[in-house]
Amino acid sequence: MTTKDKGDQKELQKYLSAWQKRHQEYLEKKSQEKASETDEEERNDETFETSESAGTKETDNSEDEKEDQTQDQASDDDETNESEESEEVEEPSEDDEESDKENIEESSDVSEDRTENFVDQADIEIEKEANPDKPRIEKIHLYRAIPVLVISSLLILLSLYFITPLGSLKNLVITGNERVTQDEIIKATQIDSRDYTLTTFLNRNQYANNLKKANSWIEKAEISYQFPITFKIQVTEYKILAYEASTGNIYPVISNGTVINQPVKKEALPENYMRLNLSDKAKVKKLMQELSDVPDSIKNEIQTVDLTPSKATKDLLTLTMRDEHKIIVPLSDIHKKLPYYSRVHPLLTEPSIVDMEAGIFSYSASLVQKEEQDQEQEKEESSEETVPSETEAAPSDVTGETNN
Repeated sequence: MTTKDKGDQKELQKYLSAWQKRHQEYLEKKSQEKASETDEEERNDETFETSESAGTKETDNSEDEKEDQTQDQASDDDETNESEESEEVEEPSEDDEESDKENIEESSDVSEDRTENFVDQADIEIEKEANPDKPRIEKIHLYRAIPVLVISSLLILLSLYFITPLGSLKNLVITGNERVTQDEIIKATQIDSRDYTLTTFLNRNQYANNLKKANSWIEKAEISYQFPITFKIQVTEYKILAYEASTGNIYPVISNGTVINQPVKKEALPENYMRLNLSDKAKVKKLMQELSDVPDSIKNEIQTVDLTPSKATKDLLTLTMRDEHKIIVPLSDIHKKLPYYSRVHPLLTEPSIVDMEAGIFSYSASLVQKEEQDQEQEKEESSEETVPSETEAAPSDVTGETNN
């Protein structure tokens, strides 16, 4: 390489990158190794040639000496000895040649392995420089990033959920209703089909309260959520305890004392029911509250309830039972006195009246009827006696007027 070429290479190295410089150094090392390998091969060839020439000289000298020594011996022995000696001399030369060849092959293999290893290492270094290792992220930073990633992904999912029509899908399942239709229940809850499923879930208690306020039949209402879009509306209706019939039409009265303004046809009435002849709704409600503490065995035997006030008790009621007994009891004392009817009832042998206005005593209904009949007869007789006296007094008045 001339000085001019070296100067050009130095100028070029100024503009080369670090990787290119290393690559150039690698090429120079490789060329030097090849040169050293060729030198070694030449040296090995020279040593091999010198060993061959020395071997041939030694064999010639040995043959001459043997010929001088064996001149006196027999020709047959000489020939055999010469052949054996020549074989013995030739055998070590062949072994030497094979060992030399093996040494040369081993040296060449070693040099080839070295060059291959060097090339592989150089290639690895070049690949590392071309693809440098990325900086590792510490675990602490990863742990800090996890909450941010989770929150952001949840926000994205929620936004997609609200944007799509899936956010307003709802499946309403209604159970427990007998007298109220499903459409009436859904309308009373004020659940809109456009409302989001999430808002419906959060306001489910408010919708249940809307249902109880809007419909008089509903005693309890619970709204439960079932994943993914099902809302179960569990309804409990009030029971009908009586029917109010003071105005001619028959209206159901539920257990909380409310009179439902939906008339019932006679064909739809049950076989045995409690008939109330009370036009005052406040008294009807009070009666249902008082009867809530009375055993069902007594309530189920009441046939009619009439308001029969006396001079002392304005809220006095007459309860006609299905076995023709009658109970006279103040409205405000029903929860106290009416349960005692279960003790008095076994003592009644005929239709009787159980008076609970002042105390608790009973008497026969037939005697009362006789007394009422006697009173009516006395009234009729007294009215008949008053009529003739008036007719007799009339002529005297007329004569008095004429005399005047």
